[in-house]
Formats: sequence, structure tokens, C-alpha cells
Amino acid sequence: MISEEDFFGKSRMLHDHIFAEDWRSRMFTDKSWQVIKFNSGLCLDVDDFAKLQAVCDEWGDLEAIVTDIELLPPHQYTARVPIQLEAFDKASRTPLGHVETHVFGMSGKWGMICTMDDISYLAVQSIASTGSDERHP
Repeated sequence: MISEEDFFGKSRMLHDHIFAEDWRSRMFTDKSWQVIKFNSGLCLDVDDFAKLQAVCDEWGDLEAIVTDIELLPPHQYTARVPIQLEAFDKASRTPLGHVETHVFGMSGKWGMICTMDDISYLAVQSIASTGSDERHP
């Protein structure tokens, strides 16, 4: 787990860049990002995880930040999770698996909202929208 103090550094700035303040109405700050709906929550099924992994590979993210958004105040539980199916499964068996969460990479180019209704929304900045090839090797 990442402490609240650590989250409120660079991770919080990236979080606020990706996710709308009132996420239930707007979800993501940049409406030009492609949004993909998954029929699974934080514990992604194999096919949905493969899509997330492809996005992470494209942007060079080896791990994700997973933070709660449901508790008051939010971000009481935050973890760095390797981009591995088993790691996401393990994270879903922590307190993070029992609240709605935001998931994002340190690239700041994608984010995912995982609901308690086993629905997730993955939003991705397209390479075309950047005007250049910002992908990592």
C-alpha cells in the first residue's frame, strides 16, 4: 500500500489530470479519450485484462496506481500494482476490491474507473491525438 502522504505527491496530480472531479457525471477530464467499457470490476477477466495490458505496453507503464474513491475522505487505500493479471486479482482481495476505484499509469495517458457493479471504464489518450509518437519502447 502507498501512504496517503505519498499519494498526495505526483500520483495525486496525475489522478486529477485524468479523472473528473465529479467522476459520476463526467468520468474523465479529457472527453476526446477513447472509452472502453468492461463487464468486470477491479478483478478483470482475461480478455479485459489483455486490453488493459496492451494500453500499458503502448504507453510504457509497468505498474498501475489503484486508489479508492468511495471512502470519505477518498484515497485512504492506494497501491502500486504490477501490470499482471495475478497482481490485479490479488489487489481485488484487499480493501480496494470492496470499494469503487480509480486505476491509472504514471504515463498519465490512461485511466480506469472500476465500479462495485462489476463494470469498468478504461479511457485512453490515442497516439493520434498527441500529434507525435510518445510511446515508450
